[in-house]
Amino acid sequence: MRVLGLTLKILTSCGCWIPDSWTSPYKRVLYYAYTGFIFVLINTFTLSQFLDLVLIVDNADEFTDNFYILIAMMISCSKMFSLLINRNNIALLIEILRKKSCKPLELDELEIRQKFDKIIEYLIDFRFALLVNEKFRLIITLQFIVSTLVVCVILYQLTKTDANIIQLGLYMSCMLIQIFLYCWYGNEVRLKVCYLNLFCVCSVYLFCYR
Repeated sequence: MRVLGLTLKILTSCGCWIPDSWTSPYKRVLYYAYTGFIFVLINTFTLSQFLDLVLIVDNADEFTDNFYILIAMMISCSKMFSLLINRNNIALLIEILRKKSCKPLELDELEIRQKFDKIIEYLIDFRFALLVNEKFRLIITLQFIVSTLVVCVILYQLTKTDANIIQLGLYMSCMLIQIFLYCWYGNEVRLKVCYLNLFCVCSVYLFCYR
């Protein structure tokens, strides 16, 4: 089963994920060169934005025009760096999603397996969530903070000018979608935890009064 196929293709095009099928040394060297080019390009653009903000900008309107782009580029650099240094961890997460538990060979093993399938599933989910939280909590926190800050800056810009209202509106929509995704999936996790707690309470209740 292909796991995260579209996501990995996007990461590959961004220079953050070398395809597993590229086993040829020449292809790998070429892709590493491409990754280095993209990394230098993004960081150079971010540095130019910072220098423009420090050396050229001389009023509040120009500052806000450049500031929200600068912080978005800074978080992009941080995300790319995080993806590159955590490639092995990402590969491990993907392997967890692909992995199938050992198949039972005998009838007794099959019965035991069926009995404890849910426990195995919960343990795998717990390990997956723990690893994601450990490796990516910092970059996720930064992304959420920066997205919120960018929305505030864009709202300020919209009150000052009508010239770039479409551009600013589209940019703010992207930031709001990012924030919405964090809130949506966070709420889904909270609901799953509530269901799990309710299931445990009901199980204990049924066991006591059986």
